[in-house]
Amino acid sequence: MLGRLAEKCREEGGISCILFDGRFDLTNVMMEAEGSDQSFPAKIKEEHYSVASEPGSYYLFHFTPEKATKEESHAEQIAKVLFAWLKDRGFDKTLWAIGGDSSNVNTGVKAGVMRKLELHLGRKLVWLVCNLHSGEPPLRHLIVDLDGPTLSDNKLSGPIGKLLDSATDLDINPNFTRIFVGPSLIKLPDKDMGQCLRPEGSKMKWGHSG
Repeated sequence: MLGRLAEKCREEGGISCILFDGRFDLTNVMMEAEGSDQSFPAKIKEEHYSVASEPGSYYLFHFTPEKATKEESHAEQIAKVLFAWLKDRGFDKTLWAIGGDSSNVNTGVKAGVMRKLELHLGRKLVWLVCNLHSGEPPLRHLIVDLDGPTLSDNKLSGPIGKLLDSATDLDINPNFTRIFVGPSLIKLPDKDMGQCLRPEGSKMKWGHSG
């Protein structure tokens, strides 16, 4: 399927934008005992990255980056994989934008993934940074202050947080009224739309940038 997708992208002029994101998952692996040639099943926390293309939200590939070394940072390890995949398929010539969350690993001005990929490509890219990620830490601190501290990466200790695991089992309220908060989206003037790059134009027109 990926081969057909890559061919379709070539026919349409290549991939213009990629989005990437990573997370740590509990992963089943086979490990060898020290001093033995026998393997045994185990579970480890492993970092997995997924990559998609826009427009169209097409899944491209996933990977586990190598561990950082003194010579190559974590961001460099990720950027190397992205660049190698693009170059092997000729999409390094057509890419003009890259998107991800606002973590320092991704958006560091001198050593983030996005900047590292620019250095590999030898040119600047448009950065599409997810604004929702920037708003997550303040909300997390508010929840912890109101409801109690976290128990792990994805568990809360307070009475409200404990209900989240069973939220999907609750009955749907057919009379629920949508809550509108904050000002409406800003419509950009038509004269500014000419400066918006084609695939993102419709989103940027109404202020959807992340």
